[in-house]
Amino acid sequence: MSNLAVFKNQDFGEIRTTLINNQPYFCLADVCRILDIKNVSDCKDRLKKDGVVNNDVIDSLGRRQVANFINESNLYKCIFQSRQPYAEKFQDWVTEEVLPEIRKTGNYSLIPKSYAETLRLYADEVERRELAEKEAQKAIREKSWIENRREATAMATASVKSKEAEKLKVKLDLEMSYATVKKVELETGRKYSWQNLKKYCLSAGLGWNKAFDANYGSVNSYLAEAWKNVYGVEL
Repeated sequence: MSNLAVFKNQDFGEIRTTLINNQPYFCLADVCRILDIKNVSDCKDRLKKDGVVNNDVIDSLGRRQVANFINESNLYKCIFQSRQPYAEKFQDWVTEEVLPEIRKTGNYSLIPKSYAETLRLYADEVERRELAEKEAQKAIREKSWIENRREATAMATASVKSKEAEKLKVKLDLEMSYATVKKVELETGRKYSWQNLKKYCLSAGLGWNKAFDANYGSVNSYLAEAWKNVYGVEL
């Protein structure tokens, strides 16, 4: 039980209050009794959850009990829910007498001066929460868009790299299936005639590639099939 204070009024009876983190809290059961709200549980369900706390109280028999206490914002919600004509008078008593007394040793300074100001403050609070919710939803959508964009970019990059790798593989495979006379002579230590290779390719309907040569600029490079069938050389 922390800083429990009881305020009395000849019209409304008693209301138990406390300060939690320098914020005024009010006993929900007392508020509902004063405002003639019959179902305390239903009333609690309609309030903001982060503005409802459990607090120890001592009942009339001296027993320690746990009661729900609500913050100022939820108090105003209860007042607005009440259909009693004296709800506004109760509001005035709270803002003009109860809250100033509670805050004498606290740091909270926002005290509505009238019922109309309370309505305005409550509307501002609702607008602030709605704006915060919209900003949160916007941030979620933007994050999702960025993640989807990154995923799409990553997939596109992977696809390009995969295609490039495939092209390189084909190129290497082709290069390995062709060989120049000079290259085979260096590998085997024997001499070969390019005329025989070219003659075979022409008769078999095969083509040949061009390869760079330091002496001649470019020379013909013949298929492995030609090398095997003409000279028995396996590339």
